[in-house]
Amino acid sequence: MKKILLAVTAALAITSCSQNEEFEAPNQQTKIDFTSVVRKATRATDTNSNNFLGFTVSSYITDGDYSETGALGAAYMDGISYTKDNAAAPWTTTDKGTYYWPSISSGKKVQFFAYPTTEPTSYSLPSTGYPTISFTVDGTPANQKDLVVAHATNVTSESSKVAGGTLTLDFKHVLTRINFAFIPDDPLLTYAVTAVSIADIKGGTGKYSFNAGDGEWNLAADATSSYSYTVKQSADKVENKNYYSLADTNASWMLFPQEVNGKVISITYSTKQGTMEVFSGTKKVTLPSDAKWAVGQNVLYVLTLPAGAAKVGLNTEVSEWNTADEKEETAK
Repeated sequence: MKKILLAVTAALAITSCSQNEEFEAPNQQTKIDFTSVVRKATRATDTNSNNFLGFTVSSYITDGDYSETGALGAAYMDGISYTKDNAAAPWTTTDKGTYYWPSISSGKKVQFFAYPTTEPTSYSLPSTGYPTISFTVDGTPANQKDLVVAHATNVTSESSKVAGGTLTLDFKHVLTRINFAFIPDDPLLTYAVTAVSIADIKGGTGKYSFNAGDGEWNLAADATSSYSYTVKQSADKVENKNYYSLADTNASWMLFPQEVNGKVISITYSTKQGTMEVFSGTKKVTLPSDAKWAVGQNVLYVLTLPAGAAKVGLNTEVSEWNTADEKEETAK
């Protein structure tokens, strides 16, 4: 077993090799092995070291660096799946052969594409360009799942992520995670948020392409849905923040990356001064013209809720799965 790297470790022997490729001399042959890393996750149903129990990998050998306009050709590793019973168990596969790295002198490179075995509905390789997988976002937020993929390009046995023949596959999140919080405009009042929703969001089944960088999604324009947030208002402010969470970590929406300019968030809440009700109703926030959900981002909408009839303010915190930065926006 290789040294554990971050979250997930896999020591994998891979099947037989083609006869028409150039490989190291027998006394120099280096077997292709893997370790796999899942980027940091904070939602309980995110893919992480405890629940990442199966993935499938395909690879292709190219003459030098691969260009998106070229053809990958026949698979070298053809959809080989690996599983384990629990986080502490070893990875296993029904495949018993061995693959080897092409010799450095051949100038050949290996392209790797991996994804969770149980999530995508299909894997497809077009005549030119990168492979694709299909994925369906559940219409019920509580049932929505995370999706991670790995794409290693132009790899040789001497690449920076290869050590002793072992390639580290870096699995990254490719959906967008959405959460909500609120700031009381009048902290002397008692606020009770009962519902948060957003309308006209692309859902259903999308196709993800393993393009260079973060990849890209192709979504059906007419497959739109409304999503309701499971509100669980915290009694105390989030640590080191000035806002209150509106749900626990399981309530996150896991949705397709997409343009969301002009989309409307609806918030139903009430305010009280002692036992006297000051406001009860639903307010709306329209997302600004540059609003976009990107691949692998956390988006936290912090809603500033007025005591009564004034407009709702919006502060958007946007971050990658592992890093954070903040920007402020004002709803019209």
